[in-house]
Amino acid sequence: MRSKTNGRRTTLLLAAAVASILFGLSAKRADAATDLILLDLNLPRKDGREVLAEIKADDYFKRIPVVILTTSMADEGVIKSYNLHANCDITKPIDLGQFIKVVRSIEDFWLSIVVLPPNGAK
Repeated sequence: MRSKTNGRRTTLLLAAAVASILFGLSAKRADAATDLILLDLNLPRKDGREVLAEIKADDYFKRIPVVILTTSMADEGVIKSYNLHANCDITKPIDLGQFIKVVRSIEDFWLSIVVLPPNGAK
């Protein structure tokens, strides 16, 4: 998902793309304009928190904010995500219209209001 915010091209990188990058590509080949990662914890082959730990251990990806999307509201899961340095934890609405509103709110907040580090900053 790409958008223009404050005159700057931004990219939301979805978890499947992150997993592909972490397991098959070098960071230099990753999209250099990634500003935000949306990570659904319910991934088909790997636990989302494992992917979060790998993202935050990677020198290239660790400064990119990670928004956790989950179906659970359990405190234990939220604590685990934040202990792995998630930037926020959001319960996914079941209704598609509400889900779209949530994603737009995420985009508005993280890509319009928040000041993010420059891409590739170390």
